Amino acid sequence: MSLTSQRKDISDPDVLNEFATFVQNQKRLNYLYLLTMADIRATSPNVWNSWKSALLEELYRSTSDILKRGLQNPLLRAELVSKVKLTSLEILQQQNINQHNIEQLWQRLPDAYFVHYSAYEIAWHAQAILAKANIEVPLILIRQQTERGGTEVFIYTPIQQKLFAQTTAVLGKMALTVVDARLVTSTDRYSFNTFMVLEEDGNPIRNPTRIGEIISELKRVLSDQEHLPDMFQRSLSRQLKHFPLQTEVTFNQEPHQTHTVMDVFTMDRPGLLAQLARVFLDKQVRILNAKITTLGERAEDVFFLTDQKSRQPLKQAKQEELRQAIIHSLDGD
Repeated sequence: MSLTSQRKDISDPDVLNEFATFVQNQKRLNYLYLLTMADIRATSPNVWNSWKSALLEELYRSTSDILKRGLQNPLLRAELVSKVKLTSLEILQQQNINQHNIEQLWQRLPDAYFVHYSAYEIAWHAQAILAKANIEVPLILIRQQTERGGTEVFIYTPIQQKLFAQTTAVLGKMALTVVDARLVTSTDRYSFNTFMVLEEDGNPIRNPTRIGEIISELKRVLSDQEHLPDMFQRSLSRQLKHFPLQTEVTFNQEPHQTHTVMDVFTMDRPGLLAQLARVFLDKQVRILNAKITTLGERAEDVFFLTDQKSRQPLKQAKQEELRQAIIHSLDGD
Protein backbone atom coordinates (compact mmCIF):
# COMPACT_ATOMS: atom_id res chain seq x y z
CA MET A 1 0.00 0.00 0.00
CA SER A 2 2.92 2.32 0.75
CA LEU A 3 4.48 1.55 -2.63
CA THR A 4 1.22 2.15 -4.51
CA SER A 5 0.31 5.40 -2.74
CA GLN A 6 3.75 7.00 -2.89
CA ARG A 7 5.18 5.71 -6.16
CA LYS A 8 2.22 5.17 -8.49
CA ASP A 9 -0.44 7.43 -9.94
CA ILE A 10 -3.40 6.67 -7.68
CA SER A 11 -5.68 8.88 -9.79
CA ASP A 12 -5.29 6.34 -12.62
CA PRO A 13 -8.24 3.87 -12.70
CA ASP A 14 -5.93 1.09 -13.97
CA VAL A 15 -3.69 1.48 -10.90
CA LEU A 16 -6.70 1.47 -8.58
CA ASN A 17 -8.28 -1.57 -10.21
CA GLU A 18 -5.00 -3.49 -10.00
CA PHE A 19 -4.59 -2.63 -6.32
CA ALA A 20 -8.20 -3.55 -5.51
CA THR A 21 -7.75 -6.91 -7.23
CA PHE A 22 -4.64 -7.52 -5.11
CA VAL A 23 -6.43 -6.63 -1.84
CA GLN A 24 -9.61 -8.60 -2.75
CA ASN A 25 -11.95 -7.46 0.07
CA GLN A 26 -12.75 -4.68 2.55
CA LYS A 27 -11.54 -6.53 5.63
CA ARG A 28 -8.08 -7.03 4.15
CA LEU A 29 -8.02 -3.40 3.02
CA ASN A 30 -8.81 -2.24 6.57
CA TYR A 31 -6.01 -4.35 8.03
CA LEU A 32 -3.54 -3.28 5.35
CA TYR A 33 -4.35 0.40 5.83
CA LEU A 34 -3.76 0.26 9.60
CA LEU A 35 -0.62 -1.86 9.28
CA THR A 36 0.89 0.43 6.64
CA MET A 37 0.19 3.56 8.69
CA ALA A 38 1.70 2.01 11.82
CA ASP A 39 4.74 0.77 9.91
CA ILE A 40 5.56 4.16 8.36
CA ARG A 41 5.06 6.04 11.63
CA ALA A 42 7.26 3.56 13.50
CA THR A 43 10.13 3.96 11.04
CA SER A 44 11.10 7.48 12.10
CA PRO A 45 9.35 10.62 13.38
CA ASN A 46 10.68 12.46 10.31
CA VAL A 47 9.22 10.04 7.75
CA TRP A 48 5.52 10.50 8.53
CA ASN A 49 3.79 13.74 7.43
CA SER A 50 0.38 15.08 6.43
CA TRP A 51 1.10 14.35 2.75
CA LYS A 52 1.71 10.62 3.28
CA SER A 53 -1.33 10.44 5.53
CA ALA A 54 -3.51 12.01 2.82
CA LEU A 55 -2.12 9.68 0.13
CA LEU A 56 -2.93 6.57 2.16
CA GLU A 57 -6.41 7.84 2.96
CA GLU A 58 -7.09 8.67 -0.70
CA LEU A 59 -5.97 5.21 -1.81
CA TYR A 60 -8.02 3.58 0.97
CA ARG A 61 -11.23 5.43 0.05
CA SER A 62 -10.82 4.93 -3.71
CA THR A 63 -10.13 1.20 -3.28
CA SER A 64 -13.05 0.83 -0.90
CA ASP A 65 -15.37 2.35 -3.54
CA ILE A 66 -14.13 -0.14 -6.14
CA LEU A 67 -14.63 -3.08 -3.76
CA LYS A 68 -18.19 -1.93 -3.04
CA ARG A 69 -19.06 -1.90 -6.74
CA GLY A 70 -17.43 -5.33 -7.20
CA LEU A 71 -14.16 -6.44 -8.82
CA GLN A 72 -16.16 -7.80 -11.77
CA ASN A 73 -17.21 -4.20 -12.52
CA PRO A 74 -13.89 -2.26 -12.71
CA LEU A 75 -13.75 1.52 -12.71
CA LEU A 76 -13.38 2.89 -16.26
CA ARG A 77 -11.51 6.08 -17.15
CA ALA A 78 -14.43 7.49 -19.17
CA GLU A 79 -16.78 6.91 -16.24
CA LEU A 80 -14.42 8.68 -13.84
CA VAL A 81 -14.02 11.67 -16.19
CA SER A 82 -17.78 12.01 -16.61
CA LYS A 83 -18.38 11.84 -12.84
CA VAL A 84 -15.72 14.45 -12.04
CA LYS A 85 -17.01 16.84 -14.71
CA LEU A 86 -20.58 16.54 -13.43
CA THR A 87 -19.58 17.24 -9.81
CA SER A 88 -17.36 20.18 -10.85
CA LEU A 89 -20.17 21.64 -12.94
CA GLU A 90 -22.58 21.47 -9.99
CA ILE A 91 -20.07 23.36 -7.80
CA LEU A 92 -19.50 26.05 -10.44
CA GLN A 93 -23.20 26.53 -11.16
CA GLN A 94 -23.74 27.24 -7.47
CA GLN A 95 -21.31 30.14 -7.97
CA ASN A 96 -23.37 31.40 -10.96
CA ILE A 97 -20.61 30.76 -13.51
CA ASN A 98 -21.86 30.47 -17.08
CA GLN A 99 -22.04 26.82 -18.22
CA HIS A 100 -21.09 27.68 -21.81
CA ASN A 101 -17.85 29.31 -20.61
CA ILE A 102 -17.08 26.30 -18.44
CA GLU A 103 -17.57 23.89 -21.35
CA GLN A 104 -15.39 26.05 -23.61
CA LEU A 105 -12.60 25.92 -21.04
CA TRP A 106 -12.91 22.15 -20.59
CA GLN A 107 -12.82 21.53 -24.33
CA ARG A 108 -9.20 22.73 -24.26
CA LEU A 109 -8.21 20.03 -21.79
CA PRO A 110 -7.38 16.31 -22.19
CA ASP A 111 -9.06 13.56 -20.18
CA ALA A 112 -5.86 13.29 -18.12
CA TYR A 113 -6.71 16.60 -16.49
CA PHE A 114 -10.03 15.29 -15.17
CA VAL A 115 -8.35 12.10 -13.97
CA HIS A 116 -5.50 13.81 -12.10
CA TYR A 117 -7.57 16.54 -10.41
CA SER A 118 -10.51 16.32 -8.03
CA ALA A 119 -13.84 17.97 -8.77
CA TYR A 120 -13.13 20.67 -6.16
CA GLU A 121 -9.71 21.44 -7.64
CA ILE A 122 -11.15 21.68 -11.16
CA ALA A 123 -13.88 24.05 -9.94
CA TRP A 124 -11.25 26.15 -8.13
CA HIS A 125 -9.17 26.45 -11.32
CA ALA A 126 -12.16 27.28 -13.53
CA GLN A 127 -13.50 29.93 -11.18
CA ALA A 128 -10.16 31.79 -11.21
CA ILE A 129 -9.53 31.42 -14.96
CA LEU A 130 -13.07 32.50 -15.92
CA ALA A 131 -13.21 35.35 -13.40
CA LYS A 132 -12.40 37.93 -16.05
CA ALA A 133 -12.12 37.99 -19.83
CA ASN A 134 -8.48 39.07 -20.09
CA ILE A 135 -6.79 37.07 -17.39
CA GLU A 136 -3.30 38.15 -16.40
CA VAL A 137 -0.75 35.37 -16.80
CA PRO A 138 1.04 33.77 -15.18
CA LEU A 139 -1.89 33.07 -12.88
CA ILE A 140 -0.64 31.66 -9.57
CA LEU A 141 -3.12 30.18 -7.09
CA ILE A 142 -2.19 28.80 -3.67
CA ARG A 143 -4.34 26.90 -1.18
CA GLN A 144 -2.72 26.65 2.25
CA GLN A 145 -4.16 23.35 3.49
CA THR A 146 -5.82 20.89 1.12
CA GLU A 147 -7.43 17.47 1.29
CA ARG A 148 -4.16 16.14 -0.16
CA GLY A 149 -2.29 17.05 3.02
CA GLY A 150 -0.08 19.83 1.67
CA THR A 151 -0.10 23.33 0.24
CA GLU A 152 -1.23 23.41 -3.38
CA VAL A 153 0.51 25.73 -5.86
CA PHE A 154 -1.36 25.98 -9.18
CA ILE A 155 0.22 27.65 -12.24
CA TYR A 156 -1.74 28.67 -15.35
CA THR A 157 0.42 30.22 -18.07
CA PRO A 158 1.42 29.70 -21.71
CA ILE A 159 3.64 26.64 -21.90
CA GLN A 160 7.34 27.10 -22.48
CA GLN A 161 10.31 24.79 -22.29
CA LYS A 162 11.86 26.19 -19.11
CA LEU A 163 8.65 26.30 -17.07
CA PHE A 164 9.32 23.22 -14.90
CA ALA A 165 12.95 24.19 -14.30
CA GLN A 166 12.01 27.79 -13.42
CA THR A 167 9.24 26.70 -11.05
CA THR A 168 11.33 24.14 -9.16
CA ALA A 169 14.20 26.63 -8.87
CA VAL A 170 11.90 29.17 -7.21
CA LEU A 171 10.32 26.62 -4.87
CA GLY A 172 13.78 25.36 -3.91
CA LYS A 173 14.96 28.91 -3.25
CA MET A 174 11.94 29.42 -0.97
CA ALA A 175 13.05 26.31 1.03
CA LEU A 176 9.92 24.34 0.08
CA THR A 177 9.81 20.58 -0.33
CA VAL A 178 7.91 19.45 -3.44
CA VAL A 179 6.10 16.17 -2.75
CA ASP A 180 4.01 15.92 -5.90
CA ALA A 181 3.81 17.50 -9.36
CA ARG A 182 0.92 17.20 -11.81
CA LEU A 183 1.61 18.73 -15.21
CA VAL A 184 -1.15 19.07 -17.82
CA THR A 185 -1.01 20.99 -21.11
CA SER A 186 -4.14 22.27 -22.86
CA THR A 187 -4.72 22.00 -26.61
CA ASP A 188 -3.83 25.69 -27.00
CA ARG A 189 -0.56 25.09 -25.07
CA TYR A 190 -1.34 26.48 -21.65
CA SER A 191 -0.02 24.82 -18.50
CA PHE A 192 -2.38 23.58 -15.81
CA ASN A 193 0.42 22.62 -13.42
CA THR A 194 0.19 21.85 -9.73
CA PHE A 195 3.00 21.46 -7.22
CA MET A 196 2.15 20.11 -3.78
CA VAL A 197 4.63 21.54 -1.28
CA LEU A 198 5.52 21.33 2.39
CA GLU A 199 7.71 23.41 4.63
CA GLU A 200 11.06 21.93 5.70
CA ASP A 201 9.45 20.66 8.92
CA GLY A 202 6.97 18.57 6.90
CA ASN A 203 3.95 20.82 7.49
CA PRO A 204 1.80 22.81 5.01
CA ILE A 205 2.45 26.56 4.70
CA ARG A 206 0.51 28.47 7.35
CA ASN A 207 1.88 32.01 7.05
CA PRO A 208 -0.21 34.22 4.67
CA THR A 209 2.73 36.62 4.24
CA ARG A 210 4.92 33.77 3.07
CA ILE A 211 2.28 32.70 0.55
CA GLY A 212 2.25 36.25 -0.85
CA GLU A 213 6.04 36.15 -1.22
CA ILE A 214 5.91 32.82 -3.09
CA ILE A 215 3.26 34.12 -5.52
CA SER A 216 5.24 37.29 -6.13
CA GLU A 217 8.51 35.45 -6.82
CA LEU A 218 6.86 32.89 -9.12
CA LYS A 219 5.18 35.65 -11.14
CA ARG A 220 8.45 37.56 -11.43
CA VAL A 221 10.47 34.54 -12.63
CA LEU A 222 7.82 32.98 -14.90
CA SER A 223 7.12 36.30 -16.63
CA ASP A 224 10.60 36.06 -18.18
CA GLN A 225 10.53 32.94 -20.39
CA GLU A 226 14.24 33.10 -21.20
CA HIS A 227 15.72 33.55 -17.73
CA LEU A 228 16.60 30.50 -15.66
CA PRO A 229 17.33 31.53 -12.06
CA ASP A 230 20.41 30.29 -10.29
CA MET A 231 19.85 27.28 -8.09
CA PHE A 232 19.84 28.23 -4.42
CA GLN A 233 22.42 26.16 -2.59
CA ARG A 234 21.82 25.36 1.08
CA SER A 235 24.36 23.50 3.16
CA LEU A 236 24.04 19.73 3.55
CA SER A 237 23.55 18.14 6.93
CA ARG A 238 26.55 16.54 8.60
CA GLN A 239 25.10 13.07 7.96
CA LEU A 240 24.64 13.74 4.24
CA LYS A 241 28.22 14.98 3.95
CA HIS A 242 29.76 11.92 5.60
CA PHE A 243 27.41 9.16 4.40
CA PRO A 244 26.53 9.93 0.76
CA LEU A 245 24.28 7.57 -1.19
CA GLN A 246 25.18 6.63 -4.73
CA THR A 247 22.54 7.61 -7.27
CA GLU A 248 20.60 4.87 -9.09
CA VAL A 249 18.35 5.51 -12.10
CA THR A 250 16.01 2.85 -13.49
CA PHE A 251 13.39 2.87 -16.26
CA ASN A 252 10.15 0.98 -16.77
CA GLN A 253 8.14 0.84 -19.98
CA GLU A 254 4.89 -1.13 -19.98
CA PRO A 255 3.49 -2.02 -23.45
CA HIS A 256 0.21 -0.13 -22.92
CA GLN A 257 1.80 3.02 -21.51
CA THR A 258 2.23 6.17 -23.58
CA HIS A 259 5.06 7.34 -21.33
CA THR A 260 8.23 6.08 -19.67
CA VAL A 261 8.46 5.71 -15.89
CA MET A 262 11.82 6.68 -14.41
CA ASP A 263 12.86 6.01 -10.80
CA VAL A 264 15.65 8.01 -9.18
CA PHE A 265 17.13 6.73 -5.91
CA THR A 266 19.59 9.19 -4.43
CA MET A 267 20.67 11.15 -1.38
CA ASP A 268 18.08 13.77 -0.47
CA ARG A 269 19.51 17.27 -0.62
CA PRO A 270 18.32 20.89 -0.91
CA GLY A 271 17.38 21.78 -4.50
CA LEU A 272 17.33 18.17 -5.73
CA LEU A 273 14.23 18.57 -7.90
CA ALA A 274 15.55 21.79 -9.46
CA GLN A 275 18.80 20.00 -10.27
CA LEU A 276 16.91 17.17 -11.99
CA ALA A 277 14.74 19.69 -13.84
CA ARG A 278 17.85 21.19 -15.44
CA VAL A 279 18.90 17.78 -16.71
CA PHE A 280 15.43 17.20 -18.21
CA LEU A 281 15.61 20.60 -19.88
CA ASP A 282 19.08 19.93 -21.29
CA LYS A 283 18.12 16.47 -22.61
CA GLN A 284 14.79 17.68 -24.05
CA VAL A 285 12.65 15.43 -21.89
CA ARG A 286 9.03 16.32 -21.08
CA ILE A 287 7.71 15.66 -17.56
CA LEU A 288 4.07 14.56 -17.37
CA ASN A 289 3.92 13.79 -13.67
CA ALA A 290 6.16 13.29 -10.68
CA LYS A 291 5.91 11.52 -7.32
CA ILE A 292 8.45 12.72 -4.78
CA THR A 293 9.23 10.48 -1.79
CA THR A 294 11.74 11.10 0.99
CA LEU A 295 12.62 8.30 3.41
CA GLY A 296 14.92 9.82 5.98
CA GLU A 297 18.06 10.88 4.09
CA ARG A 298 17.07 8.92 0.96
CA ALA A 299 15.01 10.34 -1.91
CA GLU A 300 13.02 7.92 -4.07
CA ASP A 301 11.45 9.97 -6.87
CA VAL A 302 9.30 8.75 -9.76
CA PHE A 303 8.91 10.67 -13.02
CA PHE A 304 6.51 10.00 -15.90
CA LEU A 305 8.30 11.14 -19.05
CA THR A 306 8.07 11.47 -22.82
CA ASP A 307 10.40 12.85 -25.46
CA GLN A 308 9.99 16.63 -25.77
CA LYS A 309 9.72 16.59 -29.57
CA SER A 310 7.92 13.34 -30.43
CA ARG A 311 5.76 13.16 -27.25
CA GLN A 312 6.48 9.41 -27.31
CA PRO A 313 8.02 7.16 -24.62
CA LEU A 314 11.79 7.46 -24.34
CA LYS A 315 13.78 5.12 -26.55
CA GLN A 316 16.44 2.96 -24.91
CA ALA A 317 19.32 5.10 -26.16
CA LYS A 318 17.63 8.22 -24.78
CA GLN A 319 17.05 6.49 -21.46
CA GLU A 320 20.73 5.62 -21.12
CA GLU A 321 21.76 9.16 -22.08
CA LEU A 322 19.42 10.56 -19.44
CA ARG A 323 20.63 8.09 -16.82
CA GLN A 324 24.27 9.08 -17.29
CA ALA A 325 23.44 12.79 -17.25
CA ILE A 326 21.50 12.50 -13.96
CA ILE A 327 24.23 10.48 -12.25
CA HIS A 328 26.88 12.92 -13.43
CA SER A 329 24.82 15.91 -12.25
CA LEU A 330 24.06 14.47 -8.80
CA ASP A 331 27.20 12.47 -8.01
CA GLY A 332 29.82 14.12 -10.23
CA ASP A 333 32.57 11.98 -11.74
